[in-house]
Amino acid sequence: MSPTDAALPGNPGSPAGSPGFVPGAAATRVAVAEPADFPAVAALNVAAYEEFRAACGEEAWARMRASLESVDALAAAGDLLVAREGGRLLGSVLYVAAGRTAPPLPREWPSVRALAVSPSARGRGVGEALVRACIARARAEGAAVLGLATTEIMGAARALYARLGFVEDGELPPRHGQPCRRYRLDLATPSVQPR
Repeated sequence: MSPTDAALPGNPGSPAGSPGFVPGAAATRVAVAEPADFPAVAALNVAAYEEFRAACGEEAWARMRASLESVDALAAAGDLLVAREGGRLLGSVLYVAAGRTAPPLPREWPSVRALAVSPSARGRGVGEALVRACIARARAEGAAVLGLATTEIMGAARALYARLGFVEDGELPPRHGQPCRRYRLDLATPSVQPR
């Protein structure tokens, strides 16, 4: 199975220990999004980030929302991955290959961007499956490090990244009016074990 199409429990070829395996998750598949998915991804992104609206303020939220809805631009920057259960879209993430990563992260690092999980699918391992798919892609490309940037208000995402072995690697300029941090996962060591 390739890292572009990671199966989870309930899918053929998804034994425990395979990339993206999440015990207790329903039959979920992570794959590259098709252009027909983009409107649903835009709506999911906004729903997933809506909880940060008050903390960001209306002006910053308007910029964030416009960015979240610009799925064409996201997909042009890397590989837009989606998690589905049956036909239902549960989450999305952007994987950006080394050499295409934009500042403030080092260009030579592959990176994870715009992780979004539908509020109704939270707590089911969807975010973990999406990030593990990015980790698998980075490893398959021979990357030594996988990076990401996130803000302090995104506590659930930061906890997920820490669980998967990412470590804080520096302070970045604020994003959407919020303190921002850089995280890295060293891929040379097997710190992220399949579950």
